Amino acid sequence: MKVNILWIFLLIVSCSDDSSDSVDSTTAETDTTSDEGCPPPEGDAYLTPPSGGPGGGSGNCPPPGGGPGQSARNIEPVDGVHDQITVSLSNSQRVFTTYFWPTYDNFWPYTFDNNPNTPSPYDSPQTFSVPETPSYPTNTNTYNYFSNKYGASSEVSWTDSIDEVPAQFWPIGLVGRPSNTLNTKTHWASDNLPLEILPLEPLPAACGGVQDSSGSLEWDGASTDMSSDVLTDTGCDISFDTNYVSVSGNSFTKDSTSGTYEKPGYYFRYYLPGVQGKIDGLEMDVFGGHTQPDGTWHVHLTTQFENGYEDTVIGYGFDGTPIMGLGSSAFDIDGNDLGLAKSRWERRTEYVEAPVSQDGLGAYHYDYIYNSESSTGNVDEFNGAYSCLKQSAADTENCVITYVYFLTEDYPQFPRNIRGAVTEVNEN
Repeated sequence: MKVNILWIFLLIVSCSDDSSDSVDSTTAETDTTSDEGCPPPEGDAYLTPPSGGPGGGSGNCPPPGGGPGQSARNIEPVDGVHDQITVSLSNSQRVFTTYFWPTYDNFWPYTFDNNPNTPSPYDSPQTFSVPETPSYPTNTNTYNYFSNKYGASSEVSWTDSIDEVPAQFWPIGLVGRPSNTLNTKTHWASDNLPLEILPLEPLPAACGGVQDSSGSLEWDGASTDMSSDVLTDTGCDISFDTNYVSVSGNSFTKDSTSGTYEKPGYYFRYYLPGVQGKIDGLEMDVFGGHTQPDGTWHVHLTTQFENGYEDTVIGYGFDGTPIMGLGSSAFDIDGNDLGLAKSRWERRTEYVEAPVSQDGLGAYHYDYIYNSESSTGNVDEFNGAYSCLKQSAADTENCVITYVYFLTEDYPQFPRNIRGAVTEVNEN
């Protein structure tokens, strides 16, 4: 089946237990007997609330911020308390504690017109553990995918350029600005703490399409105005990556059999930097992130990590792999210098292979394809290569060749997925 259609996604992935940041500019039809069409519990609030139930919920959906475990914390941040973090090693795990509170200049008091949620620290520190020594698949064309927030992963293989490493639907790790940029090529440790530790979720997600003047879906031509004429669904969760959907009125509904469109989320989840400044509902704040209903502020963009962090650890994937700042040098496994880390992902020129596809003008993750033969890039599908890292600031002499993820200037900037195995990482 070959169908050309431009999918426009207007639901932002959340950093919540059942995930999806969401924005809806239409009224979506939902099942009145369940909340299957609703944003999952603890999902990010609508930036443009849908009509329907009390507080802006749609149909039988709970209002944003009103689901289980989703009530806003409304805790006033206290200097010297909520900015406290720890990093330690215990039982072959790298252990972090954090209140998830940014310490950026001028962050508080916080204002952002495109998101009504007020950031708030946790009332007690959250504890996360990742393996000190990550475990990677032994087979090629294999990665680890996890299907719930902070949950365990399973190995998935891919066979072609349609199937290749999809962008991860869930938060992929923790990041923070280094407190001492002189401690290059050094793991976070008790003597090398970052300024903050925050959740990283570079991927937005949503389901939608372009409508023509009659209200029908537009079947030809790429839209150049991604900010208007959209069709959305309030429940764009991970099932849109694996199931078929069909159109019902002004919304998409999931279907276990072949529907009008096949797996829209799989092919057309937004690449946030590609739509920043173009779609108000997907706009991130000046710090490169936004706030979810419970008050947790999380990172989506590389805004805080683009200058001065060369060859410096700025975070960890949930598989335990360090993440290096922009402008870092990449090495091969034998320690040979490959130059500054550069992506091998390129813009697609062919869209005929996907059952449902169209050039998204660089707005979608599917608009990019990995080219292992790239003469300009030097990192793998996960933005990974090697660096030589010391265990702590006190370790002045010895470094170990270590597989790491890199921030890159070009797509995908942050890794679009992680390579290693993930166990349950949140101990709270």
